[in-house]
Amino acid sequence: MDAALALLAQCYPQPGTGFEGPSWVPDLRAYPPAFRDQEEGYQASGLSPANFYVEDEGPLVATGKLCDAVSFVAESSDANAASMMELLRRLQPANIHPAPSYITDEPFLDAWARTLVLDLTAERFPTIRHEPLEALKARLLTVLESDETDGRSAESELNAVNNSVRDTWTDMRFFTAGKFMGFGPFDMQPGDVVSVLLGLSTPLIIRPAKGGAYTVVGWAYVHGLMDGEALLGPLLPTWRSKQYWTNRRFLVRYQNIETSRIQRSDPRLQPLPSDWRRVYADVTQDDSVVVAHYRNRGTGEVINYDPRMTRHALLRRGVQLDYVRLV
Repeated sequence: MDAALALLAQCYPQPGTGFEGPSWVPDLRAYPPAFRDQEEGYQASGLSPANFYVEDEGPLVATGKLCDAVSFVAESSDANAASMMELLRRLQPANIHPAPSYITDEPFLDAWARTLVLDLTAERFPTIRHEPLEALKARLLTVLESDETDGRSAESELNAVNNSVRDTWTDMRFFTAGKFMGFGPFDMQPGDVVSVLLGLSTPLIIRPAKGGAYTVVGWAYVHGLMDGEALLGPLLPTWRSKQYWTNRRFLVRYQNIETSRIQRSDPRLQPLPSDWRRVYADVTQDDSVVVAHYRNRGTGEVINYDPRMTRHALLRRGVQLDYVRLV
């Protein structure tokens, strides 16, 4: 995996700035009024290398998957607790009680709570101080089930929730796309498309343009697409992805919640080819924060992506890839 496409996460439509470049080139002179830096510790495209080229006329053509179209975008929220409580109640899924399964085969309440904080939970990031999912759900239920008489208690609970709730609701917008829900850039709108591009750690919201091309709208958190599901399919319900922060990188591990076994190999992938072995190497500026290194036993070449996640390897696996033209 490399950082070649990482700048796409810094691309946002900024009308009125005079910037005349393509949408896939970030205008670093100024951020839009509502902006949230891309969160780290995700692997929407797995440990895949970027695969793209730039046409002579300027469009960038990247390999990936077009996942679904945005069907609903919520209004934004003010930073105060009262406004956030009102918006939370309006967007509370009608089917939280009883809790059916989300597309990830987890209870809908769990999926919704994790989405509200971009899955910045203690379960996903064991080495970083985030709130456990059960504590987060308890606070959210207190807010959702409160009435006018105990509004102060609900506001207190909301203020105690991980700061990610406040940051998410004031810097991003809740949306749904088919069976998925998530948070994306302020300028997104129904009809935009959720994409996952090889080598990019988060989904990218893109907007249909002329001639089958797209413009970049911004990065997004999409629950159920943050761990390579668009390319490899879902993890079995018994497996969880965990990100351990150490030495300027996130080390991805997979835990079987039935046996508590933890392994570094993605259980969805076939065994590593015999001519490759996983090695430890220092992180460089060409590496993503979520990175793993592999050495070829014959040539000694060291790569910063999983050889089972290249475009050719995915095609051999039967993955139907899209070629996304960004203008």
